[in-house]
Formats: sequence, C-alpha cells, structure tokens
Amino acid sequence: MFVSSSGIHGDSSKVEIARIDEWEAHWAGFIYMEGTPAGRESIVRFLQEGVRDLPSTSEKLRGIYYLLLVDRVSGTGYAFIDPSGLYHAYHTRSATGTSILELAAANGLGPQDIAPEPLVGQLCRT
Repeated sequence: MFVSSSGIHGDSSKVEIARIDEWEAHWAGFIYMEGTPAGRESIVRFLQEGVRDLPSTSEKLRGIYYLLLVDRVSGTGYAFIDPSGLYHAYHTRSATGTSILELAAANGLGPQDIAPEPLVGQLCRT
C-alpha cells in the first residue's frame, strides 16, 4: 500500500480501515491502546478520544504498525509508524507507504535505476 496526492494505491490486502465522522484510518500491523482489544476497537477509541490533539493521542498507541489517518473533509493525511520503528515505511517526495517496491514502480523506477556502488556498500554493512 502507498499513498500519494491522487489517493491510496497498491496491495491493500493486509490493510484494515475504520471510519468515524470525518476521519478515516488505514492501518497495517498490530496496533492497540492499553485496556482496549487490538485492531479496530483500539482505532475507534483512538479516533473518538481526540484526533484533534494528534501528538498526545498518538502517544497512547502501542504495537508494531503503519497508520494512515485521512481527514475526509480537507483531504489532509497523516502517516506514521510505531515509535520503535519496527514497522517499516518508506517515502518519496510525493508518496508514503509500506512497500518500497510499490513506491519505486509508481515513480517509474526499475532495476536500471539502481546505482551498484551504493547498493554493494549497503550490503557490506548488513
């Protein structure tokens, strides 16, 4: 899954969705708030408790996740991952998402665009 100014694209088979009022939440992974079952119930609670104060409310989220919040009225979107950084997300100048391959393909990039020297350097470090 990836998100650009033209909408949400790609493989959404592992993405769940919840809508409350003007807010829409798309998430992948394991997400919960203490005292609430993981998944949809925690997201609904999150949306009800105050998306207006996103920084402090998002601190209450736990798990390993990618979360995209969309204000359906303004079209503004917020994408973030768990604070530990265990769920990987990627971004370009125009999109964000959970698949680097989908983002590359959407930007017209392929194997011919890989610079071999930095790739080999990265592989040697891992």
